[in-house]
Amino acid sequence: TMAPQVVGNVVGSSGMFFFRKLVGGYLLNVCVGSIFAYGRLAPGFARLTGSTAAQAAVIGLAGDVGIWLNIIPCTARDRFGDRFGFGVGALLVGVGISSTCVALSFGAHFAVVAVTWAVVGHGFCWLYCTNLISQVTSWEADARGYVVGSLQAFFGISGAVFVSIYDSLDDDDDDDGEGGKTLV
Repeated sequence: TMAPQVVGNVVGSSGMFFFRKLVGGYLLNVCVGSIFAYGRLAPGFARLTGSTAAQAAVIGLAGDVGIWLNIIPCTARDRFGDRFGFGVGALLVGVGISSTCVALSFGAHFAVVAVTWAVVGHGFCWLYCTNLISQVTSWEADARGYVVGSLQAFFGISGAVFVSIYDSLDDDDDDDGEGGKTLV
């Protein structure tokens, strides 16, 4: 096999591919971090499930627990590659969001919604971990600090971006979180 060619700070035969990959990683991290905007959705989730504020908080915690399981997707990505990691992540997010919408539409018990929201969180975990490892391994050591730092910045800003989107969808000013259901 041929050794990868170094183009600037990028490992590979085409530096432009890796810059496009990095921009895609930024966009993915903005989407993945949206799980942390749950606080804006909580009033609507509580109303739709007939839950107390504490029970609605459990739903949010379930989504966060899904994110905390980083070792699973990181290990699987190393063993099976990027496509596997992104595929599993996308499948989990799709199933989780669909299940959450169905559960909310039928007024399911908060525990059911917590399970579906945990699936969303775990799917985002797979996407986040696969993206981060894939990006880091594509760049030379002297550029990795910038790559990881900028990816984290986009992950961090996503909560603010999605709260703004949720607020724009909830136009009746009663703070019931109905706009969040529209977006989810």
